[in-house]
Amino acid sequence: MLRWTAVRTGDSLPEEEYGRLLDLLPVKRRAEVRRIKDKKSACGILTAYALLRRELKLYHGISRPVIAYEKAGKPYLPEYPRLHFSISHSREYAVCAVSDTPVGTDGETVRALRDSLWRRVLTQSEYSWADGDPGRLFRLWTLKESYFKFTGTGLAAPLKSVEFTFGENGPVVNRPGVFAASALISDAAFGLCSAADAMPAGPEILPVEEILSVF
Repeated sequence: MLRWTAVRTGDSLPEEEYGRLLDLLPVKRRAEVRRIKDKKSACGILTAYALLRRELKLYHGISRPVIAYEKAGKPYLPEYPRLHFSISHSREYAVCAVSDTPVGTDGETVRALRDSLWRRVLTQSEYSWADGDPGRLFRLWTLKESYFKFTGTGLAAPLKSVEFTFGENGPVVNRPGVFAASALISDAAFGLCSAADAMPAGPEILPVEEILSVF
């Protein structure tokens, strides 16, 4: 089963909620969050992990997940080796994917960036398809990020090393056995890569209150 969910994060969390969610983080991430001066970024991380814990609790019966990290930084559940997850956050959204096959996801707020950046990360075919449209550009960006999260290698390889094309049935990646999904919702782009061939059209958007009410 593959579930793909997202939530719009707020500028801040109530102090009691902030502290409660901070205590739920893995020790490594908790220390990192405490060093973050930008409260909105910290809230994004807290919300992403809260979203993950909601999915694990409601759909897999896991109330207290132990999270470990591979050498390249990919998180995993050592007590549930057949269950895979990926989380991400931007300044506006947190996104989570949980599956019984390897998975990677990313979400970004659509905004204007320098053209020189896009030329560095997109292949010529991708750049031509996007045609300068911010929504398309970020759909490609989140797909590429999702792919490298899926592989667990991080950004060790150039972003141009993997290419996505868009057809009638959505995005296709030039890698065998990898399936992709992409969505543009409001002011955000979301990408998903998985070994599962049954892909959702987009993430289910949940209200932040629903995430917090689970704990």
